[in-house]
Amino acid sequence: MLVKDLRHLPSTKAAVLEAEFALLTARAKGIRLIKFLHDSDRVSLLVRRQIRVRKREGKVDFLIAGEKFKECDIRTEYLLNKYPEEAADEDLGKQNKNITIAGLL
Repeated sequence: MLVKDLRHLPSTKAAVLEAEFALLTARAKGIRLIKFLHDSDRVSLLVRRQIRVRKREGKVDFLIAGEKFKECDIRTEYLLNKYPEEAADEDLGKQNKNITIAGLL
């Protein structure tokens, strides 16, 4: 899984642009999972919105909000079935609202 840290960026707009670039770059390189780290609700909302747009376009398979990243969530079960090595992720089960996970097609 590629981890993209958006916490250091100076503005919300910069974070969203960086997230979009990360999605495009990862897809081109064949990377199928990205975990975004963010530190504000605004960045979280906008990054997740951007990922949902890419999902409608058929470029993203799934999105998991950090607060839903737990073993009893259906999207997390899907991720763990597809990528069992992610069961060791340090954020699994911690309901960390400052992360977002995207699975790419």
